[in-house]
Amino acid sequence: MVNNTTEIAKGKQEKGLSVPAPKSYNNEMENTIQYELTPKKVKNIIIRVKANGVVAVTMPYRMSKKKVDAFVQSKAEWIRMMQKKLANQQRIDVDALEWNRQKEQYLRDILLREYELFRAYHIPMPTVRFRSMISRYGSCCKAKASITLNKVLADLPLECAEYVAAHELAHLVEANHSRRFYQVLDTVMSDHRIREKRLREYALFHGKRQHEGGS
Repeated sequence: MVNNTTEIAKGKQEKGLSVPAPKSYNNEMENTIQYELTPKKVKNIIIRVKANGVVAVTMPYRMSKKKVDAFVQSKAEWIRMMQKKLANQQRIDVDALEWNRQKEQYLRDILLREYELFRAYHIPMPTVRFRSMISRYGSCCKAKASITLNKVLADLPLECAEYVAAHELAHLVEANHSRRFYQVLDTVMSDHRIREKRLREYALFHGKRQHEGGS
């Protein structure tokens, strides 16, 4: 799976006051990290920096906001580093992109070309699906021999689309990101690390949802 997430810090749960109901919360203290807070049925605090730079925090129900805030502020350096990194990325509104049969065939042809590089591994020809996603560029189900590709790949540089196709095909050989998985990628695409770095220059988002007030 090739992700497009900007990532996530976690903190362990401690006993604290219960939070009555899930709701959005914003820290208003000056000179501190501002964030959206949502209680959920989770074990740990989860910090996620969205593509637009907004910090979203998920907290366990039975935890005080004071403990959550202390954890978030302790991650201030990491959060600001992620926000700076995102600011340098090229943001792509997946809702604004056109999708048609020509683009679908373009991606199918790329996958077919990359598949030829895997002949020595005797993997099955996968079924291919296409979706508009913002959290990942592709995914693979080895058990079903199926691959899902992000539609946005048709609008990214060819080297990026080829990399994602090869990455997902490699999962038909090795399901996990193990040493063997990367050995396979090294064999079929020796410059895959350079291509992955290029792919990380982009950040995906749903423009429609932001316009409607969503995240």
